[in-house]
Amino acid sequence: LREAVMTELELMREDIRQDPSLSVPYFYVPAEIHFSSSRGYILLPFRDRDDGSKTPKTVSATQKLLGRGSALGDLFGQLCGGPDVAELYDFCSLRTEAGTNRQLIHCDTPYQDTPGLFCAFVALQDVEVPMGGTLFFPGTQVQTDERLQFDVGGSSAEDMLANSSPRCVHMKAGDAAVFDMRILHAGLPNLAEGGSQRILLAVTFRNPAATEDLGHRPNLRPGYIGRYTLDTFQDELETESPFAHVGNGAM
Repeated sequence: LREAVMTELELMREDIRQDPSLSVPYFYVPAEIHFSSSRGYILLPFRDRDDGSKTPKTVSATQKLLGRGSALGDLFGQLCGGPDVAELYDFCSLRTEAGTNRQLIHCDTPYQDTPGLFCAFVALQDVEVPMGGTLFFPGTQVQTDERLQFDVGGSSAEDMLANSSPRCVHMKAGDAAVFDMRILHAGLPNLAEGGSQRILLAVTFRNPAATEDLGHRPNLRPGYIGRYTLDTFQDELETESPFAHVGNGAM
């Protein structure tokens, strides 16, 4: 899958050199920001550009990752209200280059009683320590005293962080970290010395039972937004030519 993502990334960059208007549906940012930034999204197509194979690499990997009977597909169904209602919300890669700073500690979606978004980070390569992993603060997806102290901000948040016990995740190729997107976390620095390009796959499903503002827009190409539940996505993966009729999602 990493090979397919890197091939698509180069093709996407060539496209936006010819037509800069494609940069936002490809990368969520204008072309000049994409080319100057060491961290960013790669909004992926569901199907590779035609390479002559019956089952392109992205399709094959997605079938194994999310197809019926897969551990991750079953988990998303359980977490998000069932496969018939769980909505595909993110399908992208996260890119950092050597020299990328650490993120600020944050949550991707604010607290509400019903968790709205669950994400899986899937490593497409071994992530060594200098490349930067992800720092998670266990338990902070709910309104613990620790989380409430952080939300106050200022010195209260600093005290909370100083006394917390975060967990650092460095994955091997094929490993997945699944998390409730209300949790506090941060991407660690990809060091200028010893670091190298890091590519993760990020897949998120939405639980429609969470009705408050999610504070997180879909990381999907615009033509794919709101199109698939887990169930219908798995139906498509079982067709003879998955996603051949839906286009690249950028238009």
